[in-house]
Amino acid sequence: MTPRIVCAVATSATPTDPIGPLRFATIPVVWFGSASGLPPAFSGHNNYWWWGPSPEPVGTTIAVGFDRTYLLRFFGEVRFATRLDNGLDVPNEEQGNPVWVCRAQRAPWPALWPRLMHYG
Repeated sequence: MTPRIVCAVATSATPTDPIGPLRFATIPVVWFGSASGLPPAFSGHNNYWWWGPSPEPVGTTIAVGFDRTYLLRFFGEVRFATRLDNGLDVPNEEQGNPVWVCRAQRAPWPALWPRLMHYG
């Protein structure tokens, strides 16, 4: 369900501001997102951080499950898009997490990436 919700947010981008590779993605998006038509996903979560940042220097980003204040450290514009809902009323780590559309990236990914590693 998570990739489907994120895909809906990604396809809502305007043609002049398309969503590039996804960043800060949840694990279901990393593994199953391509089957939903999503671009490659990148994550600083646990060992996914070691896979490295997006090859795109800057771009529109979809962030899943973060606090807006945290995201504003990396982006000039952070807009709430929706909340994840598995549609089954099954409580899990993803249920209810916010999905954000982030623009006006403050630095290229290689400069930001060292600050994005998190374990949990």
